[in-house]
Amino acid sequence: MIVIAVLAILTALAIPGILKSSRTANEQNAASSLKTVATAEADFKTNDADNNAVRDFWTGDIAGLYAIDNTSTGTALPSAIKLIEGSVALADLWTATGGLSNGNYANDVSTFGIRSNKAGYWYGMLLEDLSTGAAPGAPAGLYQQDTDGSGDAVHNSSRFGAVALPEAYGSTGHLAYIVNERNTMFSRDFGGELLNAGVIPPTSTGLFDRNWPDDATRAAFWSKLD
Repeated sequence: MIVIAVLAILTALAIPGILKSSRTANEQNAASSLKTVATAEADFKTNDADNNAVRDFWTGDIAGLYAIDNTSTGTALPSAIKLIEGSVALADLWTATGGLSNGNYANDVSTFGIRSNKAGYWYGMLLEDLSTGAAPGAPAGLYQQDTDGSGDAVHNSSRFGAVALPEAYGSTGHLAYIVNERNTMFSRDFGGELLNAGVIPPTSTGLFDRNWPDDATRAAFWSKLD
C-alpha cells in the first residue's frame, strides 16, 4: 500500500510537467509551421504558383498552398503544388467542406487525407489588415481581393495574414500565433478558449476576430517573436 501511495504521489507530481512539456512542444511546432506558410506565400508569389500571370499572394485559404487547380487561363495545374505540408493543409480552419470552390479556383485537400489538427493547432488565413497604412475597413485593407480579373477574391498583390490557434486552450496550447508578408510573427495568450472543438474543423468562440490587429492592440497584447 505504501508503494502504491508513493507511486500515486510521484505520478501526480509528474503529470503537470508532462502536460507543460507537451504544450510547449505543440506551440513550438505551431510557430514553425506558420513560418512555413509565410515561406510558401513568398514562393507562391515569386513563382506564380497558380499560373494566373499575376505576382500575388494566395489569400483564399491555407489548403490552397498545398492543393489548387486554376482554370482561369484554360490550363489546369496538377492537383498538388505542395508548398506546405499536407498536415498543415488538413488543419485548415476555414476551408469549406471538401475544399475551396471559388469560381475559377478550386482545391480539394480532403483528397489527400482526413482533416484534423496538427499537433493540437489549427491554421487559417486572415480576412483584414487593421494596422496603420492598410486602410482598415476599406477595400485596400482586405486580404482577399480579385487581382487577376477572374472574379475570385482569393489573392492579394501586397499582403497576407495567417494564424495558428490551439484547439483546446490549456491542454494543446496557450498561445495564438499570427504572421504576415513581412515574415513577422507575433504571439498572444488570450487566456481562454479560442475554438469550439466539438466539430471538425472547430468553430470560433469569437475571442479571435480573424483580423491582423491594429497597432495599439498589437503593441499592448501581442509579443513579437524573433
